[in-house]
Amino acid sequence: MLPCDRLSDGRLTRNTDLPEEVLRPRVAKLPAHPNSCAATTAGIIDGTSSAISSPVRAGPRMLIVEDIERQGRWLFRWRGYLPVLILAVSALAIATSAAQRQDSLRWDVACLLVSSIGLLIRAITIGHTPAGTSGRTAKRQIAQALNTTGMYSLVRHPLYLGNFFLMLGVVLFAGSLWLTLLYVPSFWLYYERIMAAEEAFLEASFGAALAAWSVATPAFIPRFSGWVRPALGFSLKNVLRREYNGFFAIFASMFLLDVTRQWVAFGRLQADARWIALLGAAMLVWATLRSLKRYTSLLRVKGR
Repeated sequence: MLPCDRLSDGRLTRNTDLPEEVLRPRVAKLPAHPNSCAATTAGIIDGTSSAISSPVRAGPRMLIVEDIERQGRWLFRWRGYLPVLILAVSALAIATSAAQRQDSLRWDVACLLVSSIGLLIRAITIGHTPAGTSGRTAKRQIAQALNTTGMYSLVRHPLYLGNFFLMLGVVLFAGSLWLTLLYVPSFWLYYERIMAAEEAFLEASFGAALAAWSVATPAFIPRFSGWVRPALGFSLKNVLRREYNGFFAIFASMFLLDVTRQWVAFGRLQADARWIALLGAAMLVWATLRSLKRYTSLLRVKGR
């Protein structure tokens, strides 16, 4: 006799004539995965399912959320190359545009202001955070503490919000509508995976605290009513030590796009004198801050 008998309508039912010890070893050998074929069969044996499902191959499988986290961990390591890709596509948009936008000082300033908003968001965030948390680490994620005050009380990922505006200014500089429309969803798909991986990493260390914070704080679009005063005071030295690369990248990117724009318009490599001056000033600031960071302790702040 089998542990299950088939009824006239094709359903399986438990054979109550067999002792429990006959059934128990058979159920115990079944995998516990809720979506496995064995789990389905177990439900049938227990009388909780009225019909047998199609067999599903047992074995290791990756859930969608796990796949997103895996992609996020990989993208986190290589996210430093995203601005380079955006710059290259922006230059391509300028070079292939049928109708070139005329050089406009107002438009250039507007794009520079958009990128500056992103840099400002990053500066405010980093200026109030302790060491071992927010920053530009490339190889691995770091979380010695869970930041929930200051910018982190408005949005869970303020640095990535800053990155959005920082790179948006560069995209707008190209003057291409299709590139701007492509940038917004592409940025979200890219950073959504990184954010998922980071929050999975934080969950392992902070558990309930992370859950409570995530309920009260949106992931990417700020909720200004949730502002909580920063736990630490603002440190300009911390910002100067950690954000000089982003500052220089804005001016370098727009300078290169201006060179591309001039080449398309006039057929030769040249740049507007204003952008040459701005790039020179930005390079001087970058070199100074980099030297101070590497060869002195002037920008070091204890606990930052």
